[in-house]
Amino acid sequence: MKKHLSEIVSENICRLMELLDESSVSASKKAKMDQKTVWNMTRAESCNPRLSNIEKLAEALGVTPSLLMVESAFSEGLPDKETATLLRRVMALPPKARVQV
Repeated sequence: MKKHLSEIVSENICRLMELLDESSVSASKKAKMDQKTVWNMTRAESCNPRLSNIEKLAEALGVTPSLLMVESAFSEGLPDKETATLLRRVMALPPKARVQV
């Protein structure tokens, strides 16, 4: 059975936020989005997540929007501890510096 886009996005957001130790509150602040919108996206309650919201949240979490929309993006689970630490360090950089990494 094929998954709905909102379910794929929700699963990827949840896994990525877990990896980054982000809450929906902190992610919504970084994305400059309403906290309820982000929370709904993590619960697949947004039947049709707006592309603009996916883009904002992806940028705030340091990934491309397409990564949040690909079912197999996190199929291998979360990265190991070293990779997670590296990702946190990259996320601490200013957005323009992240592009260079």
